[in-house]
Amino acid sequence: MFAVRLKNLLLAFFISTTALAIAADETEDARREKFKAFLLETNQTSDAQRLAIQNQVERKTNRVMTPEAWVAVCTGVLAGATVLLALLTYRLERAWKESSEKQIGVQTLLALQSRFDSMEMKWARMRLADKLAMYNPALRGHSKMDEDVLKFFDSIGTLYKHNLINKKLAGSAFGFYACRWWEALKDYVDHERKRHGEGVSLFEDFEKFAKAMRRPEDKLDEAEMERFKFDERSLIERAKG
Repeated sequence: MFAVRLKNLLLAFFISTTALAIAADETEDARREKFKAFLLETNQTSDAQRLAIQNQVERKTNRVMTPEAWVAVCTGVLAGATVLLALLTYRLERAWKESSEKQIGVQTLLALQSRFDSMEMKWARMRLADKLAMYNPALRGHSKMDEDVLKFFDSIGTLYKHNLINKKLAGSAFGFYACRWWEALKDYVDHERKRHGEGVSLFEDFEKFAKAMRRPEDKLDEAEMERFKFDERSLIERAKG
């Protein structure tokens, strides 16, 4: 809206300036012709004096900008203003795009947060933490587990990788859980990768997101992981309480 108004204003300026330039030049031509007529009708002035005065008038008149010159100047001004308008429009569009992307990123984050805190996801987290307490591939062999939590964090990792989610807020909302769930599940994921022959592509975005969220001061030792899994197993009880 602002860009359209500015463009119309520049066009009006160009038209009015050109019209004034032509009018001014026509007025100057009329004055010159009138003065020439006066010189020719004057008998008291010698031919040499009339010629000198006429040359002086011609020199002054030649200093007046012609309509073509005024049009050229106005065209240059309009061209510069058009470039400025294009730059301004680009900046406005870029600001609008960035604002829209941020808004979408925040809305996506809120939707993910709502899903993570839902009773359905809490049950999935609780069941997975329960099974992890018994998961020991060295003693019992590898067994398939519910992967809802894995898929959830892998989706967050994909959005994070493609800048489709507010990264700072995503780290604040999910960083703590992503690091600990990856630490708890990395052995399971490793066995699943080997079983499917997919290398590191299986749940790759989850892994990268968890590593990006891992802080140097984080100490995910056995005691910390046991506390975390206990808290996840107690989600439903805490929700009911």
